[in-house]
Amino acid sequence: MSSAAEVAEELSRAVEAAGLETVGEARTEGGGCAADVMGKMTGVPTADAVGAVADRLAEEGWRDPASTETGEMRQVLLTERGWTARVRAYPGPEGTGAFVAVVATRDGCDTGTAEPSAGG
Repeated sequence: MSSAAEVAEELSRAVEAAGLETVGEARTEGGGCAADVMGKMTGVPTADAVGAVADRLAEEGWRDPASTETGEMRQVLLTERGWTARVRAYPGPEGTGAFVAVVATRDGCDTGTAEPSAGG
C-alpha cells in the first residue's frame, strides 16, 4: 500500500501532466489517511479538466473510473492500491475555466475523522 506522501506526489504529477496550474502544495492529512491537491485550468469546460486529470491518474495505474455529474460539477472516482481518488471540477468565475480538486482517501479510514478505523 502506498503512503499518503507517495499518493500526494502522484496526484500532483497528474495535475501538472494534465496541463493544470497547481494551486498551493499537495498535502497529506489525517495521520496518513488523506492526500489532496488543487489545480486550475483556464479556457476549458469543467468536464474537460476532470477528464484530463483522470486520464493522467489512469496512466499512473489508478483504475475503475466511475463518473457522476450534478449541475456544473463533475466527479470521477478511481481506485489504486487501497486508495480512492475523487477528481472534482468546479467552474471558475465568469466561465474563465475550472478549478479541480483531487482528494484521495485511504480505504479503511474513517472519512469523518480521517483517522484509521479499528479494522483498517
